[in-house]
Amino acid sequence: MEILIGILGFTTVCFLALSVYLFKQNTQAVEKAEKNIFELFMAGAYANRLLWFETLNQRALDDPVVFIGDSLIEEWPLQELFTSAKYLNRGIGGDTTTNLLQRLDHTFAGLSPEKIVLLIGTNDLNEPETTTAMILENITGIVAKLKTEFPAAQLHMLSLLPVGDKDDPGIDPTTVGARSNTRIRTINDKLETLDDVIYHDVHRLLVDQKGYLDPAFTREGLHLSPRGYLVLSDHLKQAGL
Repeated sequence: MEILIGILGFTTVCFLALSVYLFKQNTQAVEKAEKNIFELFMAGAYANRLLWFETLNQRALDDPVVFIGDSLIEEWPLQELFTSAKYLNRGIGGDTTTNLLQRLDHTFAGLSPEKIVLLIGTNDLNEPETTTAMILENITGIVAKLKTEFPAAQLHMLSLLPVGDKDDPGIDPTTVGARSNTRIRTINDKLETLDDVIYHDVHRLLVDQKGYLDPAFTREGLHLSPRGYLVLSDHLKQAGL
């Protein structure tokens, strides 16, 4: 009887272990499938956004002011805050320095910009494998390509924006992710030294007394509120844009 009980116990343990293993495998398979579907969706959305750019560029006014970057640019209501159709929004949510460098030809197809405003890099900070050196190298490459293609255009570089305090109840830690203000300041110090660009330290306009993104200027710690965009727009207007 004791042997039988032992066998049954061992069988039960093995069955439970197998069940846990199969559950994990199934969960991983579902997560992988969901990730693949999401990536396919994002790839389609990205390609569609580029198609929008190429199509709208055909109707753009001469000598436009082109804003390029990630969602921080895409969400900027340029037409309302600058009240001119010459201000073109060419931002794509989720963009990285690598992606932006690769899409410049599509983004500027048919355009001869008078001024270019660049804000990029925050999404790179949320990718563990992307180093600070890689980010700076890509931004340098973006600047070099833009200056080669449009030597007469003024190139305005915006500093990376701060992120919110994850301990603040109004800030979403998941959205802030791995981004840190220490690393952001390190990158900004390097951006300020770049040649052939007009650098704008807008970081200082948005921080609170603790050095975090002021809650009044953000909706969750990363993206800006309308008040945050007012601050940036007023700064650029005063700078002559």
